[in-house]
This record gives sequence, structure tokens and C-alpha cells, in this order.
Amino acid sequence: MTRLGGIRKAVLATTLVLMLSAFPMALAQAPADHVKDCGPIDFVFIIDTSGSYADDIGEVKAALADIFLALDHASAADLRTGLVGINDEVVVHQTLTTVEADTMAKIMALVAFGGAGFAESSDEALNTVVNLKLAADRPPGKQIGDWTTAFDDMRGGMPVRKIIVLATDAPPGGFDDVYTPGVDDVNAHTRALEAAGKGIKIGAIDAGTDAVTHAVMMDYAATTGGKYILQVGPAEIVTGILDIIGTCGGVTVPEMGLALPLITSVAAVVAISIRRLRVKEVA
Repeated sequence: MTRLGGIRKAVLATTLVLMLSAFPMALAQAPADHVKDCGPIDFVFIIDTSGSYADDIGEVKAALADIFLALDHASAADLRTGLVGINDEVVVHQTLTTVEADTMAKIMALVAFGGAGFAESSDEALNTVVNLKLAADRPPGKQIGDWTTAFDDMRGGMPVRKIIVLATDAPPGGFDDVYTPGVDDVNAHTRALEAAGKGIKIGAIDAGTDAVTHAVMMDYAATTGGKYILQVGPAEIVTGILDIIGTCGGVTVPEMGLALPLITSVAAVVAISIRRLRVKEVA
């Protein structure tokens, strides 16, 4: 999907006013000092590659050396990284590897395109990474590549920090490119519960302009003890990633499990209006 840049901040502000009026809480977080003592880290990037995320991906590429320098400092160079792209399907670009140059090259090669519908496959990308899904496990054409490496529990006698950074501006849509209340939000929460059960924190970088995306992304973070970042402009994807690294995955949002259905209901009209303002780009 694509974003209408001129209305993004105004729509985001309107949506947040409605959400926060029903469920007051502090979302704004001061950037954390980037720590250097997280211990070993397994770090997976799950990045939206639909057309609307082109500028954001460009920002990540421009700051890639700084991002990996921060990861090296935080992990004392005991680091594995991986990369998955999400669009209308899940693309495994790089399973967890100790070769940083491989993941960096795959990020530099990312191209934003398509995204015919409003929703993207963030929930199923998490399913792939958390549950070691192969392309053969999925409907034909819905996953490209196999995820074959599990997160480590221990390495060198030390517990491993297991972190997924999920960056998107869209609600989850499974593999059908459509967000269905009571189906896709439930699937997304299930994936978060599975990640939490394995000690994996989801750092959710939310560039969405609708209440559904905000609620689901908050739930990803809250359920796993990860960090929620509200991204207003493309450059903030980089500060968000660095903030997540700097807090070793971080915890910044209150438990949202009980509030999720209510937030979705309160903002339904706003979400529908936003969808009509979106420009749909067909792959």
C-alpha cells in the first residue's frame, strides 16, 4: 500500500486522540542510552516492503553501518542477525547468521513495491520466524524461502537476548491481504504469545495511520515484553531500531491484551475513513 504523505500526521493525531481518550496511557518515550552489555543477541529484522515503505527502507539503508555498530556494541560482537520481508507474502531473505555482511547485503538489496491491499502479512512473518516455517508448510506462493534457524537460548554460557524488530504501517492480514476483525487480530496475538513463550521480544515500530494497526502493534510489544515505537516520519525507523537495541529489546508499554478489542471498536469509523484516503498500489 502507499501513504498520502500530506495527511499522515493529521490523521495519526486524530486517531491517537480517539484512542487515548478511551485508554489514557503514556506512549511517548525518551530515547534510551544505547547500552553495551546486553550479552549475546539474536536479532531479526521483519520489514514491510510494500510501496508505502520505500522511504523508510531508504533510511535503514543509509544508517545500516550505525545500526550494526550498535548491535556489535550491545552484544560484544556475539551476534546473529536475520531478515524477512513482508508484503502480500512472506519472503525469507536471510535466516539467522553470524555473518553480518550477509544480512547487511540483503537489507541493501531490499526493494519496496506493490502492496495491493490495506493489510500485510506481519502475523505470518512472525509465524515463520518463531515457528521455523518452511515454504512447503505454506499455501503455494505465500512464502518464499525457508526459515531454518531457531533462536539460541544460551551461547557461551550466557543467556541470549532474542529480539525481533517488526516495522510496518499496516495491520495484519494473514495471506489474504485483508484485515478481518476477530481473525487476523487473534492470529497476531497468538503469534505474540508464541514468541513470548520462547522468550522472544518483539520491538514494534508502528508507522500506521489507523487505530487497528496501533492496537495490534502495541499488543505485539506488550505481550512479549518488547518495545513499542510510534513512527511519525520515515527517519524515525532508524531511531526506533537504535532505541530497541539500546534497551536490549526493552519494555515500554502497559499490558494491552484486555484493551485491544475495545480500542479497535472505538476507532473503527476512523480506520474506515483512513482506508478510503489510502492510495492502493497494485503490484
